[in-house]
Amino acid sequence: YKLVPPFGKFASRSAQMDELRKQLLIVDSHVDEKGPYVAGEEVSLADATLFPTLIFAQFMLPKFEPTGSTWNQEACFGARTNRWFEWVRANDASFTKVYDEIAGALQKWDEGGRWKTILGAGLRDTAPPTIFDRILAKAIPSDIVFEDDHCLVFRDVSPQAPTHLLVIPKKREGLTQLRHASEDHKGILGHMMVTVASVVKEHNLQGYRLVINDGEASGQTVFHLHMHILAGRAFTWPPG
Repeated sequence: YKLVPPFGKFASRSAQMDELRKQLLIVDSHVDEKGPYVAGEEVSLADATLFPTLIFAQFMLPKFEPTGSTWNQEACFGARTNRWFEWVRANDASFTKVYDEIAGALQKWDEGGRWKTILGAGLRDTAPPTIFDRILAKAIPSDIVFEDDHCLVFRDVSPQAPTHLLVIPKKREGLTQLRHASEDHKGILGHMMVTVASVVKEHNLQGYRLVINDGEASGQTVFHLHMHILAGRAFTWPPG
């Protein structure tokens, strides 16, 4: 819900959201099966702590659902947690009051347009998919030289140097061009640069050129941010 980073220990908003979803399911495994409260028949500090968090999650998480998908509260919260949440909201007057107060405040966020500029919520990547999406989905073969959870590095099929590698983020998140980078993208951009350093060391590239083309006038043909690592020949300056 923060407008800009930092997002705690996480490099991106999406990574933080993924961790929240993971933790919700861990919580679900500890909710008492019989209930009606988190720890059993009596209300406890666990109920008072978890309930406001879930109100916020119920309000916020649907806004970050991928386009075309439908948010499922039970799948997100877990069956036990969801049953408990809905029961206390409807049957315990204290929790009903808390729900109404927090939900009312969050509704004002909607009315004030808070989510319109938040990446993944009101601000979406609406650009068409590219060939890189097919490469990432392994629908098109590629000569991969490095891959982790955030980046993919593979050889260019039309090399402009003896070594010509492309470095791309796995999640585009609006980064069709570098000019669209925002505070949200600091984590992935930094990770891409560190990846470049790691790859050139691994491949013992003693001299190389790192290129980002931004826009058609510069020669960009695929609108999914990518870095070119060029090595193995002499380069002139200024570049042509």
